[in-house]
Amino acid sequence: MKGVIRSLLNKLSPKDNSQPEKFSPQLWDRLQNGPEGENMIVARALSTTNRLSRWVVIYQRKTNDIRDQYFKLRYTVHEFELPNNNLESDHAEKVNKKTWYVRREDEIYELLSHIGIRPDNFSLPALSNYPFKS
Repeated sequence: MKGVIRSLLNKLSPKDNSQPEKFSPQLWDRLQNGPEGENMIVARALSTTNRLSRWVVIYQRKTNDIRDQYFKLRYTVHEFELPNNNLESDHAEKVNKKTWYVRREDEIYELLSHIGIRPDNFSLPALSNYPFKS
């Protein structure tokens, strides 16, 4: 009986958060080694209103970018929202835009935690109905 109760308690208790969530190996490889223009991953997240859809995009910066060379910034993270009423989205329609630049993988996870996005929400643009071409 004690074993059954312990098993039930283990299932009901919160997960051990000692291991931070990370991207799947396939997504991390795409972010690191994907062809230029396609080395991005995207996540759809909860928006501020029902009329908008919220997106978070991460891509690795080009090594010939002057900011990357000077500051050693490797990744760009964009967060924005789009009106839900259009099937064809235009970059000009983006609202609540934010951009961050980070150096390392652990900084990406820190930022995602800060803005409330889990790494397992990310996928490739083509698999997530991302409204823009990569």
